[in-house]
Amino acid sequence: MQRPSSRGGVAAGPMGGMTGMHSMQGGMGQPMRQPASAMMRPGTQMAPGTGMRPGSGRNRGGTAMRQQGIGVGLVTDVKVADRPMTQQGVMGMKTATAGPGRQIYDKSYYMHTLRTKVGELVGEITKFKEEIVKIDTDSHQYSRFEKRYEDLVKQVRDHEGNLADYNLSLDKQRTDTRPEEVQQMYMQLKQQNTVQRTDLDEIFLQKKSAEEEIRKIEEEMQTIRKIAEDRLNELRPEARDEYEALQEENNRLAQEIHRERMNLERVDGRLQAADAELRSDVLRQRALIQQQHLIQLHEQKEKLNEEAQQLQLSIPEQREILTNKVKTENQLITEAERSFDDLKEEIQRYKKQASDMDTDIQ
Repeated sequence: MQRPSSRGGVAAGPMGGMTGMHSMQGGMGQPMRQPASAMMRPGTQMAPGTGMRPGSGRNRGGTAMRQQGIGVGLVTDVKVADRPMTQQGVMGMKTATAGPGRQIYDKSYYMHTLRTKVGELVGEITKFKEEIVKIDTDSHQYSRFEKRYEDLVKQVRDHEGNLADYNLSLDKQRTDTRPEEVQQMYMQLKQQNTVQRTDLDEIFLQKKSAEEEIRKIEEEMQTIRKIAEDRLNELRPEARDEYEALQEENNRLAQEIHRERMNLERVDGRLQAADAELRSDVLRQRALIQQQHLIQLHEQKEKLNEEAQQLQLSIPEQREILTNKVKTENQLITEAERSFDDLKEEIQRYKKQASDMDTDIQ
């Protein structure tokens, strides 16, 4: 009695060979074909089945004599070391590494590299141009905003002035100020502004005239300096050397004068500081006042002593003293009148010279 070929429909013979193909009937009576992977391929060998263990000395019966399955996976030499590992953080199968890369740098390689660098440079230049355009735009906007700011500042100042006027008017209204007083204040302010405007105009004209005089004086100085240089060039070498020596001595003396003037100003400052310190001292100030008062008392005492001595003299002697005193005072008056006349004559002479100069100028 044969075992039904339930597994793949293939039965193994006594030597493990293929005995035949048995078709199985399905539930509808149709035959089921054997898969192509289970059929014998040409040129393949039969691998020993699990039922025929080498060295066992005997064969199993029944299911031990099953036919060996045939397929690509069974005939492939599988290495366990190359099997993919499990999920515990371990990598899979090893892949082949990349080659050594380019061995020869030819023209195409350098052209590609050059194009890449040129593209990068073009990109950077484009960025710089965009930044320049942005900076120019920001600069124009800043100039426009600055001008707008100045205009707004002027408007704010005008509004502040108007607000101050309105506040002043409101204060006057609250204090029941009459319109006549406000008009009077307005006229006073207007007059003050007119006077100040006139003063400013005069100051401006004076400044212009002073600048013109300064310019003329500078031109005259340049002319005089040029004339002096011309004369120096006409001098002999000995005279020129002497002039240069005198010029150096003059500069040295001018520096010494400046230095001594600075020392004098420093001493004057110290003197003023000491004087201020003395004035701030109450006791010294009081002592100075008492000393001046004492001097005045001594002078009054001398005058009183002279008057007492004159009173003790006889009448002829007093008359003689008074006569001498009157003569002295008359002499002083005569000298003063004479000096006054001399001054008047000198004034008249200067006036005459001035009139003559005016006549000559005209």
